Amino acid sequence: MDVAVAQRLGVALAIGFVIGAERGWETRAAAEGGRTAGLRTFALTGLFGGLAALLAERFGASLLAVGFLGVAALAVASYFALVRAHGDLGFTTELALVLTYGLGALAGSGVQLEALAAAVVVAAILGFKRELHRGLEWLERREVTATLQLLLIAAVALPLLPDRAMGPFEALNPRRIGLLVLLLAAISYGGWFAVRLAGERAGLLLTASIIFHIFHSIFAMDFWSIWVGPKDIPEIKAEFLREIGKEPPGPKPGKYPLGNRLYHLVVMIAGLIVVASGIVMMYRVRTPVFDRNPYLFSDQTWGVTYVLHGLSGVGFVGLVIAHIYFALRPEKLWITRSMLLGYVTRREYLTHHDPDRWKAPVSRSAAGADVV
Repeated sequence: MDVAVAQRLGVALAIGFVIGAERGWETRAAAEGGRTAGLRTFALTGLFGGLAALLAERFGASLLAVGFLGVAALAVASYFALVRAHGDLGFTTELALVLTYGLGALAGSGVQLEALAAAVVVAAILGFKRELHRGLEWLERREVTATLQLLLIAAVALPLLPDRAMGPFEALNPRRIGLLVLLLAAISYGGWFAVRLAGERAGLLLTASIIFHIFHSIFAMDFWSIWVGPKDIPEIKAEFLREIGKEPPGPKPGKYPLGNRLYHLVVMIAGLIVVASGIVMMYRVRTPVFDRNPYLFSDQTWGVTYVLHGLSGVGFVGLVIAHIYFALRPEKLWITRSMLLGYVTRREYLTHHDPDRWKAPVSRSAAGADVV
C-alpha cells in the first residue's frame, strides 16, 4: 500500500465528513430523501475529489474537470428539484457540495493541510449562519460604510502609496503616513464597537485601568525614576541636540528614556482629565452612581467640561496611536522588547543608559547572555 496515496485519500474523506457533519446536523429534521446531501454524500464527494485528483496526475487534468462538472450538474439538478418541491431558493448546501469536491481534489493533489483548514473554515461559516445573520441585523448603515472605508484604506489606498522619503529634508514617507492614518482609523473603528458593546462600562473600565496604573506606578515601581523634574533639564538639552543630528557629551537616560517619561506624564494628565470630567458629566444623566442634577453647574461651566472631556479623549486616543507607532519603529524595538520581557541586554544598557544614573544588577538570560 502506498502510504502517501492513502493519506491523501484519508484527508479528502475527512474533508467530506467535516462539511457533511455540519450540513447533516442542519438538515437533520428533514425526511429521508428530502435533503440535497447529508453526511454520507459529502464524505463520498470529498473522497471522489481526492480520487479524481490522483487519477488526473496519470490521465490528465481533463479528468478532474469532468468530475467537477459532474458534481456541479448534480448539485444544480438537485437544487431545481427542491425548488419545485418545496419552493426553497437557498443554494448553500449545493455550493458546499461543489466546494467539498474541490477541497477533496486539493487534498488529493498533495495540498492536504491547507485543504483541511479550508474545510474547517467552510464548516464554520455554514455552522455560524444564525450568528452571522444576527450580526448583520445588529449592524447599522454607518457601520457597514465605515467597514468598507477601512477596507478601502487598507487594501486599495495604502498599497498605492510610495514607500520612500519625500518632501523637505526627505522627512515625509507617504507609506508610513498612510499606516498612521490606517492605525488611527482602526483604533477609532474598534473603539466605536467597544462602546456599542460595553456601553457605559467602557468608561468604568478605562477609569479602573488608570487607577490601577497610578497605584502600580507609585507602590510597585520606582515612581521617581519615571517622573520628569528640574534635574532632567541637562538630559532634555542633550536629547534635543541628538534629535537634530549632533552628539553632545550630555548625560544619557537613567532607567527610563526621556521620551518614555514625558509620554507617561502626558498620558497620566490626559487620562485624569478624561476620568474627572467624565465623572462630573455623569451628573447630567441618570446613573446608579449619582443622582441626576443637570443644574449642578452653570451652562458655561458645563460647556468647558464637555470641551475638556472631548479634547482630552481625542488626545488620549492620539497618544495611544503614537505609542503603538513608536513601539513598532525599528530603532525603538529594543524598548518594546524590554517592556515585554522585562530586561535589556548588557550592550543595550551601556549604549542607551547611564550606569551612574541607573545601577542595575546584571544576570544571565536563558540563552546565556548578560541581561539587565
